[in-house]
Amino acid sequence: MRKFLTIAACAAWPFVGGAGQAMACSTPMGAQGIETALLGWINAERDKKGLAALAPISSLETAAGRHACALASQGKLSHRNFAQRMHGAGFGEGVENVAMSTESSAAAAARIWKRSGGHWANILNRNIRQIGLGTATAEGRTYYVLMAGAP
Repeated sequence: MRKFLTIAACAAWPFVGGAGQAMACSTPMGAQGIETALLGWINAERDKKGLAALAPISSLETAAGRHACALASQGKLSHRNFAQRMHGAGFGEGVENVAMSTESSAAAAARIWKRSGGHWANILNRNIRQIGLGTATAEGRTYYVLMAGAP
């Protein structure tokens, strides 16, 4: 049986995790494949509900990747400065999902987000059109970030 740690937070939640020294983050092996698979899963789930597919956009991908690295470096989950990240990416409003797992795969993030009502609502939000996904690792944990909005 595979053991894995699962922690998730919705945009309305503050911090999850303990304080600690900053750690260096890195890109997980196969990060592009993980993010591509996550986007495919998200769009398939949206299609099942008759919702438009989300298009990746570089400004949100950059913001999500930076936030994933910040989370990994801090060793905790947070939505702190979410509005600033969205504005910096050129969006007025949007949604954000974060997750952490010892399993580095699209399936891990999908499982976490589908089990959480708030995360699931973000994924099925009718108002979003564009998306950015980011992943980072530190200390044997993978951090996942989804940022999405409408132009």
